[in-house]
Amino acid sequence: MTITRESARQVVSELLGNRPTRWLEAPAADYDGHERTLEVFDADASEQLALLRSLRAARSDLSAALGGPIVVVFHTRAESARLHEDFLKDWTRASRLGVDVDVQVGQILPPRKQAA
Repeated sequence: MTITRESARQVVSELLGNRPTRWLEAPAADYDGHERTLEVFDADASEQLALLRSLRAARSDLSAALGGPIVVVFHTRAESARLHEDFLKDWTRASRLGVDVDVQVGQILPPRKQAA
């Protein structure tokens, strides 16, 4: 599976247990990598190191697709609910749709089935 900029957000979400993700829309400051910054929601501090480790398999493909290393900003469950409630509601609705995909040789992610 070849990762593209358009598919990178979904790839990361699936690698992190289908956690809600989105590209950072309005960085608080200009920094190297702000255009490659992905927000990951519902990730408590005790989980974050393990979540980063789960990205190792796709790290080089993500870097190639994004033009540099991905920057991940985690939001805990409490902060996700408190500050991003609307986004999380929309994510939940959209994630129920699912997508059928074919299994390909070398595919990093498992195929998903359309939700019933």
